[in-house]
Amino acid sequence: MDNNLKVFLTTLSNIELAYFYQYRYDSFLPSSQHKILQELSTRSIKVNRINDIIVSNDFNTQPNPKDENFCPRCRSDRYYVEKGKFTRRFKGFSYENEIDKYFCQVCGYNSKRNKGFKYSTIRYFNKLKLFIQARLLYKLISLLYTLLFFSNYH
Repeated sequence: MDNNLKVFLTTLSNIELAYFYQYRYDSFLPSSQHKILQELSTRSIKVNRINDIIVSNDFNTQPNPKDENFCPRCRSDRYYVEKGKFTRRFKGFSYENEIDKYFCQVCGYNSKRNKGFKYSTIRYFNKLKLFIQARLLYKLISLLYTLLFFSNYH
């Protein structure tokens, strides 16, 4: 891992390295953190200047932030999509959904984690809840009707 990390760090630009340090440094083990600090010192980038580098990043020269090939946070092109299916369960019902999850190797941006719940998912659960309530209400009305109908004849 350490050799892979070292190779990866050498391929980063100075701005990408600043974002990498800012957002992902704390998630590494101490030995890997030492490698990151070594790469910063090799490039003469001081830790207290990281925030200045990020703020001074000229976004006008960077790609369009809505372009799916670039990270919306750091605008790096080391942004990939992970496609998958997941199954959710809700009160005895289950449904399968396909998702595209975007992840940035530089700053760790995760499209699902950083945006939170989508409103379409919440709307789906609300519709499902109304459907369950309607089914229960229908069963209750049917039961009352049967009780009233048969109670008159017996």
